[in-house]
Amino acid sequence: MKFFKIGTSLLVGALVVTTLVGCSTASEGTPAQDRHLRIAVEVEPPALNIFGNRSSATTEYQLYNMVEGLVRLSDDGTIEPLLAESYEISPDGTTYKFSLVDATFHDGTPLTADDVKFSIGLHNADQAVPSVFKAEMALVEGVEVIDDKTVSVTLSRPSWGWLTSMAGPAGVIVSEQSYATQEANPVGTGPLKFVEWRRGDSLVLERFDEYWGEKPQVEKVTFKYIADPNAQINALRTGAVDVLDDLTSPELLPTVEGAPNLEVIQGKTAGKIILAVNNAREPFTDVRIREAISFAIDRDALIKSVYGGYGDPIAGYSVTVDPWYVDFTTDYQYDPDRAKQLLADAGYDASTPLTILAPPQSFARKSSEFLANSLNAVGMNVEIQNIEWASWIADVFSGAQDYDMTIGIQTRFGDLYYFGNPGIYYHYDNPEVAALLAEGDAAATIEDRDAAYEEVLRIVTKDVATVPLFEQPALGIINTNKVESFRADNIAFSINLTSAVMK
Repeated sequence: MKFFKIGTSLLVGALVVTTLVGCSTASEGTPAQDRHLRIAVEVEPPALNIFGNRSSATTEYQLYNMVEGLVRLSDDGTIEPLLAESYEISPDGTTYKFSLVDATFHDGTPLTADDVKFSIGLHNADQAVPSVFKAEMALVEGVEVIDDKTVSVTLSRPSWGWLTSMAGPAGVIVSEQSYATQEANPVGTGPLKFVEWRRGDSLVLERFDEYWGEKPQVEKVTFKYIADPNAQINALRTGAVDVLDDLTSPELLPTVEGAPNLEVIQGKTAGKIILAVNNAREPFTDVRIREAISFAIDRDALIKSVYGGYGDPIAGYSVTVDPWYVDFTTDYQYDPDRAKQLLADAGYDASTPLTILAPPQSFARKSSEFLANSLNAVGMNVEIQNIEWASWIADVFSGAQDYDMTIGIQTRFGDLYYFGNPGIYYHYDNPEVAALLAEGDAAATIEDRDAAYEEVLRIVTKDVATVPLFEQPALGIINTNKVESFRADNIAFSINLTSAVMK
């Protein structure tokens, strides 16, 4: 069988490349004790086993830091080799042959093709903590170990989405020897290794000196959980933390303007802030209700109110980093009179209150208030119920149908495929969309894929399958007395520390 080879000669290669602010080289004279990077983050992960939950917090702190996959997603949306120094794709697009780098797990065992086979197999294995990525790995028909450093994966059909999934948490390679303790002691091949999880307080990592690639300049990292945005800023001002990552209260940024040692960094993400509606539940089964909701929202005012004016409005389920991006904001401009008419045409009954479930992130709670006020202003009866993150993951994101609306942040690059699965928490069921998604995923060329996905985008936007609100920017603040450079763009939603440089 002939293969098309993709490796370091054609792509950037196995070393991680990020968009940085500042210089990208470390000072050789920096004392080791100064290389402890403290990062304020808003949300604590509900669990550490990256296969066991879909929380973005679990992924952000571990992916490309503690754990790695055969490939990675670059910040321009392309797929690059990682633990696979190169890979070859058969002409029919169904077989991938990966050649592995010489890497060592944090438990001291070498990476082998058996670990790759074991890791992929976990997604369909009967285990105490089932993999949440079973559907994304369902195309795998077989995994063949050719030798210790070569493995072949056969799919039931060609799939662009499968390789993209392999660049994210679903594609992480774990040690067969130590996976049983992954929840308490995550083991990977990444440049940083797990030290301690202080529940309710922090996650501590340190540099893995036997790392196979370029070692990070930082020697220790503490992710400090600080839910309150004002407390995050205070921690940065006092030097308790060196970086504030993923700031979700941008209205606080003016409070740090002019501070000589604080610098705001901004980049792009694949994140979409949405008002998700339960398409399987009355009254949202009527497209006129969903349209009314979209027309009732002044997205520019929402962004100013809850995100300090940062971020661009979206009315379709795509952002500018998506190859199939289309701007639909003119189709759903703020029009409260039209919203009222649509509600009347649909025979909307305001006697029964509807609920927006608000997860704990600051922007989500504030967005819920703005949206409830907007919807009530056009004659709806909407209440807010605050919900904790672990409950949101278990009771909403897992596919439960017992909710009306919720604020969501969809962080996965290329996650348009959600609309092909009625089990996803939107509960949108459209066979035409499912067929188009399958056609695009198996397309012979990127151009054909993007054309099919753009058509999907147009259909789900017309159907208002969700109510997109705005594109989430990557926002952070660094203490320039301690940090020389830190990644800005965050397409893969990983707090990638491999190129962070401290002074």
